[in-house]
Amino acid sequence: MESKRLLLIICLLLSGLYACSNQNQEDDVVPSQPDIAIPQGPSCPNSPSIIVKSTQNTECGQSLGKLVVEGSGGQGSLTYSINGQNFQTDTVFAGLADGTYTVIVKDSVDCTNTVNAGVGTNSDVSFATDVEPIIRTNCAISQCHVSGGRSPNLTTKASILSNAGSIKREVVSGSMPRGSTLSQSEIDQIRCWVNDGAKDN
Repeated sequence: MESKRLLLIICLLLSGLYACSNQNQEDDVVPSQPDIAIPQGPSCPNSPSIIVKSTQNTECGQSLGKLVVEGSGGQGSLTYSINGQNFQTDTVFAGLADGTYTVIVKDSVDCTNTVNAGVGTNSDVSFATDVEPIIRTNCAISQCHVSGGRSPNLTTKASILSNAGSIKREVVSGSMPRGSTLSQSEIDQIRCWVNDGAKDN
């Protein structure tokens, strides 16, 4: 009888300890943290807009081109930049070489917009008089762009015209011609000729 009573007391004590342990565990539970909002960049419900008002071509090998843009909207004052460099309040960009430019408009809270604009050339470069002699003298020569040599074969007018883009890329990068160097004037003539549409003129 005494052993049964002792066993009952032990069971009651153990039950009390289990209840206390569970209560302590519940008390130690760390409450979940609320979601923290991560700050975002500037909100731009009214981003500025930009258009190209006019362009002025340059001469081959020179930097006489000009772009005139116009911005509107946004907040506060507007500033302008070509390719993300040196923002200015003036809407005119002068002294430009031929090529494509990305003009950026930015307002006072750093909201932006862009427009692409191209400056062409007033070029009178002739394929027959200027470009073809350069290619034949410097590229379509033995062990270079001829039959059995490097590709493409540039010994015909048709092949030069059809490869105008790659010729410009290689000449401007200095990869062509191999073993010799073109003058800046010759490089400009090829570049301007291609930029003007690689005409058979």
